[in-house]
Amino acid sequence: MVKNEENAWVVQIFEEGAVQKKSFDTEVNAKAWASKFAREVNIKAGSDFNNLTFGDLMDRYGEEVACFKVTDNRRATLTKIKYFKNRVDPETQEKSFPIMSIPLMELSKNDFINFRDKRLTEIANGTFLREWSLFHVAMNIAAGEWGWIHKNCMRGIRKPKEPDHRKRRPTDQEIKLICHYLGYSLDKPIITIRQRVAAAFLFAMETALRASEVICLKSSEAFLSDGYIKVTGEELNARKTRSSIRDVPLTHEAKRIIKHVYEAPVRNEFLFGITYQTLSKLFYEALKASQIYNLHFHDARHEGTTRLAKIYKVLDLAKIIGHKDIHELMIYYNPTIEELVASMPLEVIPIQ
Repeated sequence: MVKNEENAWVVQIFEEGAVQKKSFDTEVNAKAWASKFAREVNIKAGSDFNNLTFGDLMDRYGEEVACFKVTDNRRATLTKIKYFKNRVDPETQEKSFPIMSIPLMELSKNDFINFRDKRLTEIANGTFLREWSLFHVAMNIAAGEWGWIHKNCMRGIRKPKEPDHRKRRPTDQEIKLICHYLGYSLDKPIITIRQRVAAAFLFAMETALRASEVICLKSSEAFLSDGYIKVTGEELNARKTRSSIRDVPLTHEAKRIIKHVYEAPVRNEFLFGITYQTLSKLFYEALKASQIYNLHFHDARHEGTTRLAKIYKVLDLAKIIGHKDIHELMIYYNPTIEELVASMPLEVIPIQ
């Protein structure tokens, strides 16, 4: 709301890509019209279900949609929804996220804008964008499939920029420290869960599999004699995309790890026989004990992709990694300048 050259108050409304302008003689009249317009927009975007809140919408999303995610993603989503609904500010003893209690009939852009502005003071952009995406997907489904709201009022709200992609790769020394702490070495039989976690980490670096794919890999999906494994998406509630269901060739080291696991006294339906919670707990315990900072298990996928990029051309690599867009490979392919220099031919043939 601004004053123009003719000293009139001008209200500009931006909605769904369109702009509306209206002039008024006084600021009071301009504010009154803007408030009325906002109420009408909220009614149009609201809900016919006057007894339902945004928290109820997220609960239904958790029960009907999140349940079909890969196991660890499903658990994380349900935990996040519960956190939003139940967290209480320790100082005021009030709910930390009042947006969850707002009736769908009254839910508006301003509620999400207020959530955004407050939340960005508490967490990093990357974490916020994942939370925002969770809300956005749920609102789209509620508007399109369930008919709980007339439209997704989150559309058009500005979001922070995506953070820079991680380029962290484990060093040889860090890999040795992790394996040492977890008690893993080639000359020792695998008899503990800790050793299985180390083997899973090494295997992820050889195959560029995600953590969920490593722990859900079945023994029957490893074909050692043929030199590959199948990522089938048959694990419970995996709901893999077409590009994620794939065959992955095995390096010599990957074959060695599988053979080592096969030699363990206990064999499981799943090759590594560990849960995501166990893998996460013991891996980060190893990082802390070894004083290794800013390393995630998922960085093994970065490392694996970078290693495989030395063997395969980009289209083959995209198929192996499970990306339908080859540009996404740039997120994971992070060679060091030393590796790029080492790839340079020793002799340069002069141009004739």
